[in-house]
Amino acid sequence: MKSLFLAASLLLVVSPASRQDKPKDYGLPELHKIQRTTLARGYSCPVSERTEQTMEGYAKQALFLSAFSRQHNGPELLFYVTCSGPDYFTSATAGDQLDVLSDFGEVRLDGLIASDVFGLSHTTSSKADFRQDVKVQAGHTYAVLLNKGVIRGFFFFQVVDYTPNQKLDLEYVVMDYSIYRAEQISPGFDWDKKSYY
Repeated sequence: MKSLFLAASLLLVVSPASRQDKPKDYGLPELHKIQRTTLARGYSCPVSERTEQTMEGYAKQALFLSAFSRQHNGPELLFYVTCSGPDYFTSATAGDQLDVLSDFGEVRLDGLIASDVFGLSHTTSSKADFRQDVKVQAGHTYAVLLNKGVIRGFFFFQVVDYTPNQKLDLEYVVMDYSIYRAEQISPGFDWDKKSYY
């Protein structure tokens, strides 16, 4: 009887550990590794291709840094082609996203460190000028701050080759990337609500 009781007790102690949930794989990007990709014209231009390309979503004009962002159709970078004006980049692709970009000019991508995101550390006058979208320029390096729903982080990218209104090759390096699945979030966010005392 003692041995039966002991066996049952051990089974109860061991059971919870064996039933632990396996952590989800969100396909997070590797940090500090420079990678290369090509982005191409999407559904913006020309009109004859609009219907077909719209069905493909962002098609080839978007950079997704994780399997999670691809699954939720929330790219971290969008190459936006206009028919009559300059092409530009944007990162905030939905109304609840506060992503911003900054053009660092002609700076080597492999020379940047994480602390350069707010301005280049090797110069005293260089401050990052973050905007909602920035013009595409060949040879330029950009910083992107991510603040989209549950994703936070930042990365740098450089335009390596560029054909206006068509496509571009870029190299990018992710410096920080996190997915927050918090259950506790301060309630009451409102885009139009003013602060009060």
